[in-house]
Order: sequence, then structure tokens, then C-alpha cells
Amino acid sequence: MSVTIRARLPKSDQNGLAHLEGTLAANPDDLIVVVGLVRADTIEDRPHDDDDPRVVKTVLLHVEAVSGDADIARVDKLLRARYAERTGKQALPFETNGDES
Repeated sequence: MSVTIRARLPKSDQNGLAHLEGTLAANPDDLIVVVGLVRADTIEDRPHDDDDPRVVKTVLLHVEAVSGDADIARVDKLLRARYAERTGKQALPFETNGDES
């Protein structure tokens, strides 16, 4: 099964990234910690695809950038704990440079 996020952000004040447009444009390589809410939007059954028999497309309902060192540290700790619990790996995928630690 696959899960994807539709490539559109929520409108109006549900898009907590809009105010960062200038920051993102000026520093495109910087990482920004965000929290968001998603829900299933469409579920597509693919009975003839044994490798990927179902695709669940989600929609991002709300997103907020996290600011402040203490909040960023808390979210980072939570993210790493959930990832390690799910995969058994300690480093996040973009940190491993291809290593499977």
C-alpha cells in the first residue's frame, strides 16, 4: 500500500507556512520544522498491481511551522522517537547519506 499527500496546501489561516514565503525563498536549503494534520482524501484500489494494490491519497488539513529552540527540540525528539519505533533506525533518512544505521 502507498500513502501520498496531495500537492496543495490548505487555504487561508490553515496554511501556517504562507508567512514564511520570504524566508523559504531566501534560504531554500534551510530545514523548517512543521507539524500538520492529514486525513484520507481518496482511496484507489489497484487489484492488478501486486506490488502496490492500494493508494491512499491524503489531504493536508492544517500546517504550522514550529519556532523557538525548546519547541523545535521537543518536536525533533518526538519525530526521531516515532521514526525509530517504526523503523528501528536512529538517523532520519536525509541524515544517513545512504547508510542503513
